[in-house]
Amino acid sequence: MLPVLTDTNSNEPAAGATSDERGSVVLFVLVLSAALAAIGLAFLGLSSTDRAMSSNYQSGVQTLLAAESLAEHVLSVLVTRADWTPAVAGTDRSTFATGTSTVPLPWGGVLDLAALTAAVQQKTDAVWAGWPDRPVWRLFAWGPFADLVGGDRIERDAYLVAWISDNAADADADPSADRDGIVVVRAEAVAAAGLRRTVQIFVLREGADSSVTSELPTEAPSADQSDTTEVAQILPEATPGAAAEPVGSGRVRILTWREVP
Repeated sequence: MLPVLTDTNSNEPAAGATSDERGSVVLFVLVLSAALAAIGLAFLGLSSTDRAMSSNYQSGVQTLLAAESLAEHVLSVLVTRADWTPAVAGTDRSTFATGTSTVPLPWGGVLDLAALTAAVQQKTDAVWAGWPDRPVWRLFAWGPFADLVGGDRIERDAYLVAWISDNAADADADPSADRDGIVVVRAEAVAAAGLRRTVQIFVLREGADSSVTSELPTEAPSADQSDTTEVAQILPEATPGAAAEPVGSGRVRILTWREVP
């Protein structure tokens, strides 16, 4: 019988080694797949966050534009008035005053105009407490944004509210009378998801005697001067070279126009 020769230099792996290698490859593929899936989910999350941030920013801009549209409307009404005392006294209002003091909102909920006015007044009183010329906010215009500009021209629903107050620096000790031809307009837009944007402007009636204001202190006469932001929102800062804005039958000058909290 001839002996059986075995090739000891064969390159074929043993059966056990082949099984181990296949197991390692499967494990590597699973780990790689999990890592790629995690990376994909992370990018998906970032994309969703970016879209949400972009949408929020766009909504904020649209709501601010709505508030500014209301402010421009109020100016167009004031310029037709020879006397602004009825407005700061609360007896003169814009024709854009729709609905009752409790307004159902199209996106759900109810807007209480009386409560909203009280909140604005409370914030101002915290700075001007005890001062006889403290600003007293009077409702002047309110209604849906669509009613102001036309429903086919808006991209976002908003409800608009505007108030007027006397200039607190006119030194007449009467917030219901306009002495120096300067009033403060506060226009606010309320939108879905609790979004609010507000602009506040100081307006001078052309031809009015505003010299009394320039001689007065530029600080609120409150015992608590901690809220400097609110003080800055109330006191006027004349803009050098500001041009008079012709609207309707008269002229007004915008002293300041700023967004406020």
